[in-house]
Amino acid sequence: MIKQKVAQVDNVSLYDYFLVFWLILLSGSPVIHLLPGTTYLTALMGIVYIILLKKVSYISKVLPSILFFVIISFGQYLTLGSLPLKYPFGMIAMLLAGAFIYYKLGTKFRYVYFNVIFFFSAASLIFWTLQNTIGLTFDVFNIPNVRNILIWSVRSDPYDLSILEYRNNGPFWEPGAFAGYILLVPILFLSDLEIVWKKDRLKLVIIIMALITTFSTTGYIIFFLVCMYKIVSNSKNGILKLVVVIPVILLLTSVFLTKIDFIGEKLVTQYEDAMGREGNTFSNTRMGAFYFDLQYIEKHPFFGNGIDPKTRWSDHTDLYLESINGKNLGHGNGFSNFAASMGLCSLFFLIINLFVAFKKTFKVEETLFVLLLFILLLQGESFLNYPLLFCLYFVKLPNLKYHA
Repeated sequence: MIKQKVAQVDNVSLYDYFLVFWLILLSGSPVIHLLPGTTYLTALMGIVYIILLKKVSYISKVLPSILFFVIISFGQYLTLGSLPLKYPFGMIAMLLAGAFIYYKLGTKFRYVYFNVIFFFSAASLIFWTLQNTIGLTFDVFNIPNVRNILIWSVRSDPYDLSILEYRNNGPFWEPGAFAGYILLVPILFLSDLEIVWKKDRLKLVIIIMALITTFSTTGYIIFFLVCMYKIVSNSKNGILKLVVVIPVILLLTSVFLTKIDFIGEKLVTQYEDAMGREGNTFSNTRMGAFYFDLQYIEKHPFFGNGIDPKTRWSDHTDLYLESINGKNLGHGNGFSNFAASMGLCSLFFLIINLFVAFKKTFKVEETLFVLLLFILLLQGESFLNYPLLFCLYFVKLPNLKYHA
């Protein structure tokens, strides 16, 4: 058994913290989104890093992914008839930016990520409490419908700016995004989460409190699944798992989904909305968006319909016009959106590489569970539009062999 803190490694610098802090903000901060060229700048940092330090191993890791997405882009050009270069260049820049930071930190990444998420969680709880108790908010950047101080953000109702979102956004565009990035902590520490609980309990409690204040349906479900998985995996009696634990989990899951009002009501409402729509009617709910995207996945299953609004919404002129006029369509399902945009080949490429990355340290069943959580996370938000989760398969986990 490991004696030192799991969330502690040597030789962590302020630059390491800056890189992870920057990667997180690059992956959904409304402020960073307004700054042009931030992803390209980060990619350039990676290129300079390669040239100055002659990191051949980095090139060998990232080059296959670049070549893969070049092939995907060429396939899109052939099947769609057009492909503005800014879209494949943007994809490659995002790939270089995320891969550079994951590679630079190596096995230190999850430790630094844990502490940066703890910082965001603690800060968000302070500002969230001030907002929901005495109505005090802060704003520095004057973003429409958003009050933001970089490390914390809150949305307002677009029709009534005096009504503020009561949920905890953290520094991101939406509470579900904050919940998703919080849940990357138990994913990265799944193999030794109980040791984190013993050694860094206070930080973990604050992170959980921040997750609770997001009121994210997807976040709650995934957190519940992680807790149940750890209970089952830590049970030494195999018969007990089958006869007692699994029926209890099924019962608790049923109660959890049906008795917690906003979760049960939201799931039912989204299901009814999806089933009540025709296939060509857009919906930004989780289920409705998935149902809508199926027609585009069937249209171009291998290479996708591209990111360009002209081809992505080729069968829906109204959505195309809204998109090019700057309206955020608020796509509700990141999984189906990525499949419809980049194709099933790209989706399977990410999933297979993620399996390989985690299998180097985790058991097979742990790795498969990580893939399940990853897919569930994508049901909530379009995380693959950002480098943190898009490049997650570049993560290097410490080799913890205490299971045997």
